[in-house]
Amino acid sequence: MDSLLKENAMADLAQRILSGDGIALARTATLIQKRSEQATVLLRELFPHTGKALIASFIGPPGVGKSTLVDQTSRLLREKNNSVGIIILDFEAASSGELLEDRIRMIDDHLDLKVFVRSVSCRGCWETAVAADMAILLDAAGTDVVFIDAVGIQQSEVGIARQSDIVVRVLAPGSGACDQASADAIPELADVFVVNKADQAGATELESKVKLHVSSVPRKDSRLPPVISTVATESRGIEELVSNIQAVYAMGRSTRQVDTWEQRLGEMLSERLCRSVPRSEIYRGARDIVEHRRDPFTVIQDCVGRMHSFHRS
Repeated sequence: MDSLLKENAMADLAQRILSGDGIALARTATLIQKRSEQATVLLRELFPHTGKALIASFIGPPGVGKSTLVDQTSRLLREKNNSVGIIILDFEAASSGELLEDRIRMIDDHLDLKVFVRSVSCRGCWETAVAADMAILLDAAGTDVVFIDAVGIQQSEVGIARQSDIVVRVLAPGSGACDQASADAIPELADVFVVNKADQAGATELESKVKLHVSSVPRKDSRLPPVISTVATESRGIEELVSNIQAVYAMGRSTRQVDTWEQRLGEMLSERLCRSVPRSEIYRGARDIVEHRRDPFTVIQDCVGRMHSFHRS
């Protein structure tokens, strides 16, 4: 009887999500962040209703104005009557008052039922899984455009980029880290490049550098990504950015989709297997290795055996 009630509750929650219920969305987003088994059940039921949203990730180092850019872009889309979801993923310890203030302002400014904003502090190892699952959730709820605002190291950015239909790489002048980023701007993944803070010294040189670098790197789709100048704080260049995102999306879904799901399935399998081994067991293995009671290969073999037992039960 209890299990039937739970099934009915999950079915009801799924229907509320499909109707765009904000409370149901927030509740499920929390379950996703907690990596709850209930979230898996819901997402399994919701997945057939996905495939309509444009999912775009904004990647780039801190300080380039990405959050402001996402904010202004979502505002323009709302003026065009598009519903918007914003997933903010912080890979840094976000102790910066300015950064935290920007994020709080974005959430406060979007007191709009057609805008869903979720900020997630990512310090675990499943940040790309959280982003992918939340994108599925928002897509199923009928959201027109989903933005993933990712702040962090390049390795995490690549993982986030592979979850998206469109990847917007944001750079800005005046920072050594940003200038270096233009040389390693993963052009094979990025679909649109933005040089933000274009009113500052060095912006023209950075734009030329990015264009040269982008044109010199071969891509599988043989398409030259646009490079756009913006001043997000003044809403300059936002119309052009939105037009380019929509134009790239209109060319067809990303050719990365099969590769993306191959990687995603590997991550899902790893997460599922890791859940079947308690942290206490891993700690015990580490202690045994240090004290030379077991070697690491035997520890792994024992863990694999435990996984098999877990999935047979």
